[in-house]
Amino acid sequence: MRRSVTCLVMILTLISVCLCGCSMSTRKINSLDFISATGNPQATNCLFVSSFDVSFAENGAYDAANLSSEQALNLINEIEAIPDAVNGQGQFAFKIELIYTDEEGKVHEVEKEGYGSFPDNWDTVVDLTNAVTENKAGITKSRDIVSIDRDYLITNYGISDDMLPEKVTIDDLIRDYPITYETLYDPKSDFDIEKAVYDYTYGYYEMASHRLYEFMPSASTSAELNAFASHRLDTVDGEGTSFVTGTCGGYVFEIYKYDEFEAIVANNESMSLVPGDGGVFGYHYEDGSETKDLDIYLDSSNRFVVMTDCKDLNLIYPVIR
Repeated sequence: MRRSVTCLVMILTLISVCLCGCSMSTRKINSLDFISATGNPQATNCLFVSSFDVSFAENGAYDAANLSSEQALNLINEIEAIPDAVNGQGQFAFKIELIYTDEEGKVHEVEKEGYGSFPDNWDTVVDLTNAVTENKAGITKSRDIVSIDRDYLITNYGISDDMLPEKVTIDDLIRDYPITYETLYDPKSDFDIEKAVYDYTYGYYEMASHRLYEFMPSASTSAELNAFASHRLDTVDGEGTSFVTGTCGGYVFEIYKYDEFEAIVANNESMSLVPGDGGVFGYHYEDGSETKDLDIYLDSSNRFVVMTDCKDLNLIYPVIR
């Protein structure tokens, strides 16, 4: 009888262990941000994958079960085995941000960075990353670190010194922005190099239109408006009480009294403000067959709003400063 009870207890224990084991969670990847500074604009060697959004913007969907597969478990182990960077010495080589859930439901965040070289298990990490993501991003095992310098931006993006303020170079842009491999290709960001040039230039000149909403308008007289326009523009099309128009460098400029500008826009259904490049608001005017799209700036005295379709900031800057 005792033997029968013992056997029954053992059987129930095995069943209990089995049930508990079956109910336990398994390790799974919640998200993986992978950046290897060894690519180019066409093949960046970067990817981001998340269990909340199992798709690649450019490469289509894949099976979410991969995030809890055996390869995923091995990838977690390999990433955790990468040595921590010491002092960040050398040129940026890679960055991996991993979030995973363990068997007990605890969430872990792992971040690994490398400078100047790659870890000994790098080939294995790449193989497993491609396996988990069905090779959608095609990460290569290259260890040739790319330098983001003047030549790189000129060759791959057509950036030139002429696109920047006078006496400012591409090297200044790279250093001050700053622009790095991670800046360019982190798949979680929507970085755009042309917008960066606009942002940098507008910031250099302190010309971003958000300034319209940072200051209280300073009042001005019609005489001051006309004097401002006549001293800043090449030609002025007569005098105005609230705004004047004229030209500078062959481009049309419209200058409004800042303290009346908001009311002018509100009372003119054909005018609307729309977001533009580099934080600069655009002015869209549409009246019948006539349409205009102008960028908006604020002069340094906070008295006048300047609008133009000119894109040469080296020409615009003297007008508003």
